[in-house]
Amino acid sequence: MIESVKNFVSRMGRAELINELWTVYDNYKWDNTNLQEKGMFLNDPIKETATTKAFPDFYSDIRNATFIPRKNSWYQKIETEYGNFESKARVIRSGTVVKGREIPTGQRSYDPGKANLIYLHWASALYPSVHAAAFRFAMPTLNNLNVIAVTAHGHNSIDKDLQGNPMTRTFTTMGELQGTLASLIMLTKNISSESDKPTAVMGISMGGNAALWESLLGESNVAQRFSIASHLWYRPIFFNNSFRKMTNQYDERLALISRGFTTDYNLDDMEKVVITPEIIRRNQNTHMVITLEDNIISPDLSLRTKQLLQIPESNCHYFSRDHKSIGLDFGLITQIFDKRINLNLHLLNLL
Repeated sequence: MIESVKNFVSRMGRAELINELWTVYDNYKWDNTNLQEKGMFLNDPIKETATTKAFPDFYSDIRNATFIPRKNSWYQKIETEYGNFESKARVIRSGTVVKGREIPTGQRSYDPGKANLIYLHWASALYPSVHAAAFRFAMPTLNNLNVIAVTAHGHNSIDKDLQGNPMTRTFTTMGELQGTLASLIMLTKNISSESDKPTAVMGISMGGNAALWESLLGESNVAQRFSIASHLWYRPIFFNNSFRKMTNQYDERLALISRGFTTDYNLDDMEKVVITPEIIRRNQNTHMVITLEDNIISPDLSLRTKQLLQIPESNCHYFSRDHKSIGLDFGLITQIFDKRINLNLHLLNLL
């Protein structure tokens, strides 16, 4: 048995092994869950036509929005036809500097004299402040910025012991996924707009999708974007074979797409987007980490995002990783991003 494991490991790279073990764990975890009664998109009808709007229309049709800025935190609520959605943000704690890097130990204190870095987490993440603190520790330049961690709708850590995960609990319809993204985008816009210092945004997966869409919708005061393992097409990210075990009646919904129908899971939101010179200008300072072996974030759609937004080739960083193993390159990614923020200090008013 041990020898067979050794042979298995020797045939696989470190990333491939992690991806395989993660997939086995995911499948085991969901095998005993009755997805006829729960799971992502549970409340979506299985229909031969899409019931949701393209995302630009969804965003413009938000019925009401409430933004509450506080001393060290921010709150965003939007009201839509699919319900109300809330996103929250707070500046991460100050800390003790160890070898030029800050470890959070102290108070939350927002400095209006500094530029901002807003961190947007991936779907199902429950501790975004911890992730943001890890980025600050790995990127010394962030010690000079307010680092702000956003928590998406339905991703509160107090719910961590409930059945399922934030994706299965929150995205019971495609409209709820849209509402979650829209509240992230509006919160990002409002935080960046109320500051008289520039703002950079960094997002992973779902957070990267929100960071990219922020550049397409309405006015934008974001000076720099960092998108890790993401692209503009959120529907195939979540309605994905990798998530089939946690998706309600996945095979039945996929069959409609296979038969040529346009459903809520393959509607192309980008058909409603006009790429203007202003959008291209905004994305000259966008950076993308593109995962070339990704089964969740299509590399082809990542490259299409790059082409549509005319993101400079020098701002695109390619890794032969899958979605579940890109974290192995955290050190290299943060090293690259730290230098890129340094190259744009004039934009962040830090000279």
